[in-house]
Amino acid sequence: MQHFSTSLSLPSNFAWTNSAALAAIDRRGATVSWSPGSTAAFVGILGSAISDTGSTAGFYCRAPTGPGQFTIPAFILMAIPSGPGTVALEATSSQRSFSAPGIDFGSLSGRVTVVGSVRY
Repeated sequence: MQHFSTSLSLPSNFAWTNSAALAAIDRRGATVSWSPGSTAAFVGILGSAISDTGSTAGFYCRAPTGPGQFTIPAFILMAIPSGPGTVALEATSSQRSFSAPGIDFGSLSGRVTVVGSVRY
């Protein structure tokens, strides 16, 4: 076995600033906001729900970090079943490649994820 070493910087200064406002999702569009100044390359916004009958659906949106907010479009939210669910904001660092003995390609990226319970 050959050993190798590499490093990765995780996104810093990241916080979901309006999570309390999203306890119940407005299907006309829901805006999520995060702290400015994060070192993340982008923010992923993920959500999912399960209905009382067991149907599930989810979504993933990717937004630039700089604006500090993103509105999940109504057409996405209307496709999510009514019921309990989650929304998560995920700050992701820039992907970087590395080399190591015995592999053809190596890639690293770091994530900081904040998850909240919501009602759709």
